[in-house]
Amino acid sequence: MTKEKAIEIATKYISDRKRTCDRILEETTYTVNEEVLYGKFKDEIRDLWNVTYIVEGYDGPIFFFISIDSTEEVLFTVTSSGYAEDWEEDITEQ
Repeated sequence: MTKEKAIEIATKYISDRKRTCDRILEETTYTVNEEVLYGKFKDEIRDLWNVTYIVEGYDGPIFFFISIDSTEEVLFTVTSSGYAEDWEEDITEQ
């Protein structure tokens, strides 16, 4: 998978989940043999793309990091406050 494909996947994921996004950073990272820290692949070793996007908050930018494995599956989104998917599950369960 290319950097451009990772950004395309992240963009679609943000849109599908109806998240606010002010901009996606072009600087993405690719890590080989990274331990997955969350979700259904937790504790497995995978190759990951990490795409960063920003939402402008009242006190400044809020950074979100979307992890995508090399099979093009989005694994999770991490923020300074935890995993975004946890919040979304809480909202949809109510």
